[in-house]
Amino acid sequence: MKTEAVSTVLSTIKTGYLDSAYRREHGKWVFYLLASTTSGVITAIFGLALAGASLLHVVDSGSRLGLAGTALLAVTFPLLVLAAHCLDRIEDVNRAHRAASYKRIVFGDEDDDRPDGDLSK
Repeated sequence: MKTEAVSTVLSTIKTGYLDSAYRREHGKWVFYLLASTTSGVITAIFGLALAGASLLHVVDSGSRLGLAGTALLAVTFPLLVLAAHCLDRIEDVNRAHRAASYKRIVFGDEDDDRPDGDLSK
């Protein structure tokens, strides 16, 4: 039963999805997610390494390296919050595309393929 429903939905969705505004919006937020997560992980690793070296007195805690470790750890948290925001936006775009696809299937509308709030056309 599920297979029939899924195949029916997939067969009626346009193949133009690859070039649609939803796909571009999705790709943009995935790029932001990748960038913020990667930079968050890198700053966390280097921040922990420098803070650990400062705690073990390998590096003087008042030196620039000790302060850089603290600063890198402080920068890590906003980057992870940005990554969480990007995940939320990706889900919003997916939900909007799903709603537009269902509307097209149910009502046969050929409305424009823009995400909510995009008035560029």
